[in-house]
Amino acid sequence: MILQYELSEENEKLCGLENGEEIYYCLPLDISLKGDYRSNSYTVMTNRRLLILEEGKRTFAFRLEECDSIHSEPQIACGILFVQKGEEQILLGRFTAKHLTRYSYLSRGMVILKRGRTERVISATFFACSSYVLLRTSCFSATAFALSALFLYFAFTSCNSAPKRDKFLSIP
Repeated sequence: MILQYELSEENEKLCGLENGEEIYYCLPLDISLKGDYRSNSYTVMTNRRLLILEEGKRTFAFRLEECDSIHSEPQIACGILFVQKGEEQILLGRFTAKHLTRYSYLSRGMVILKRGRTERVISATFFACSSYVLLRTSCFSATAFALSALFLYFAFTSCNSAPKRDKFLSIP
């Protein structure tokens, strides 16, 4: 599963990355708050900030330490994204249902970053599918397969060893 979509140069400039800041997650926000489909809007999480880019404009920018949590909720054929700041809950955007799982990974990523850790949440499903496709092609070597298997082992063990619930992540 892709958790870091590529941004255009224009959108990268909108992020205004600071020195030492890097993009950890970049996910499409493909429905406007009014319900119209769009193609150039993203939720970007760096190691320091959460940014919302909508059709060539940066509409929200929060430092991670300002946010108590970020969460997504399923709706009919879509999902909505919220950030919690103290008592205030701010609606950031909407996205199609195919991105629901990606946004739950984004929430987990924020929990990890707020704890002071720097590892990224990864989707082992993406790597397992990629390894299978490579295995089916003739150019894939046994060494590469062994390395992929090791990577998957560490990806699963690191993801499963983290606590499932904590004060930053509300799991319904």
